[in-house]
Amino acid sequence: MAVVGKMFRICNVVGQYRHILFNRSVPALYQQNVGIKQSIEDKLGLPPKPKKPLTPYFRFMAQIRPNLLHKNPHTKPTDIIKLVAQEWEKTDMTLRQKLEAEYKREMVDFVSANVKYEQSLTNEQREEIKKAKVVIAHSKEKRKLKKKMKELGKPKRPASAFLLFLSEKKGSRGIKSFREWLQDMGKEWENMSDEQKSHYTAQSKKGLDGYKREMQIWEEKMIRLGHIDVVRNEALIEPRTSPVKRIRRSKKSEE
Repeated sequence: MAVVGKMFRICNVVGQYRHILFNRSVPALYQQNVGIKQSIEDKLGLPPKPKKPLTPYFRFMAQIRPNLLHKNPHTKPTDIIKLVAQEWEKTDMTLRQKLEAEYKREMVDFVSANVKYEQSLTNEQREEIKKAKVVIAHSKEKRKLKKKMKELGKPKRPASAFLLFLSEKKGSRGIKSFREWLQDMGKEWENMSDEQKSHYTAQSKKGLDGYKREMQIWEEKMIRLGHIDVVRNEALIEPRTSPVKRIRRSKKSEE
């Protein structure tokens, strides 16, 4: 049971290395629901919150966008938005006033419905929504930081010994499901001796040592460039000798 439990935990980590393990496309079971955005209320199982009405400009966009897409099927979404802006500039005042009137009328209904919704929430539900918003904001900042690190060329952490073993064994999966195959590989790994694992652990250690050197050089560069937010706290607190200085010192000691 301990092995099985460990494998389920590994399933959550291995996902990011699937491109290393397999060349086949990811099954639909493991794909995320791209494009499906849940509201905080949906996630918490609360009644849906009233939606704000579309502004006059977005009402106009909703009306003409299908026609623009039909006339320009190969145009990029960003260019479609530019075309909408151009059409909006050419609209007459009568249409704009009509859209504005519809917006104001629906806005009155929205305000009334939103007041009733807020009054229907308990203190516990309000606290849940507040906490959820904090989590969402934190996750958003983490994604932005991760994207920034990638753009700045942060070194990639090497695969662990077990993942190197999985990569070597990827041809043994056959028609097994990924989860079933992973459980089998986990049991095989657990039953291997330290000597049998030594090839993978040595390879992993070599990669990790190189990664640490690359990270030190990269973080020192980021500090010089002023990107302190992408640098680990320990790299800012602990004074470290650069790889170049260490090499020079070792040469002097040898002399």
